Amino acid sequence: LRPERVMSEIQAALPDDARVVADIGTSCLFVAHCLRLSPRQRSYIPMAWSCMAHPLAASLGVRLGSQRPTLCVTGDAAFLAKGLELHAAVEAKIGGFVWVVLSNRGHGLVRFGTAKLLGDDHGVEAGDFRAGVDAAQIARGVGAEGIVVERPEQLAAALTRALAATG
Repeated sequence: LRPERVMSEIQAALPDDARVVADIGTSCLFVAHCLRLSPRQRSYIPMAWSCMAHPLAASLGVRLGSQRPTLCVTGDAAFLAKGLELHAAVEAKIGGFVWVVLSNRGHGLVRFGTAKLLGDDHGVEAGDFRAGVDAAQIARGVGAEGIVVERPEQLAAALTRALAATG
């Protein structure tokens, strides 16, 4: 899925008062460059003092503090690093709270940057995952709903379903 298309689908599905939290890495780049929000919507991109995966927990705080539908855009490596805050959201039965986990075989920004600096045949380990991550299965494992989207036309319905979930 192209990031422009993913952000376009997110943009179309977001409630008018939604909050979007972007993780560090390709996620913040995609949100900053491709997502257009309405005047009542807000985005949070922690560029100065954030580490990968911090926005997962931060998005839960944004949801609780704002009382608004909240969506976090993150990557598969960040989700694996710190994704179990999802269990806290399940236990508290928090609705209107969605994580979009972009699957790019782990550390996509590191891989892209390394190739840009050293060329495509650099031979440097850049954090690529050998096995894909099934974030939806992990989410289901902690009691959340997990939806896998493999084609662009599936994303709008998945987001609508996820944002309407009550817990």
